[in-house]
Amino acid sequence: MTMDDAVVADISGAIDRLLGARRLVADAFGVTSASGLVRRVRDGEIPRHGRLPNGMEYLVHGIGYTVVYNDGRGAHLDACDGGAGDCFKAYDVRQILQDICVQVPSLELIRQVCDDWVARGRLGTSGEATYMVVDPEVG
Repeated sequence: MTMDDAVVADISGAIDRLLGARRLVADAFGVTSASGLVRRVRDGEIPRHGRLPNGMEYLVHGIGYTVVYNDGRGAHLDACDGGAGDCFKAYDVRQILQDICVQVPSLELIRQVCDDWVARGRLGTSGEATYMVVDPEVG
């Protein structure tokens, strides 16, 4: 299955939104992983729900968090297996795309773009069909 440039751009934009959410949380709370953020919430150091310094909303839940951008769309990340970083699945990318695309790309196409990001070293993997944030600016 081939993709046109617009589809790749939409999927890449959704991945960028996830990476941006990761940087916002790391900058605001000084954490290097979703598990670190969850731990700080459980320890009562930071509220489970609130606003980031830029005014965007965040919510810590289960093993991860969601950042709600000013346009109302969220970016959801979870702790990777072993707590080593932040991860997302193709479903998380698709959730972002459902709000912005007339025709939402298939999970197969989303995985192809994510796999390309992995091949270029811009994402890692953590388990089957789970993508790990590789962010040299954080951590």
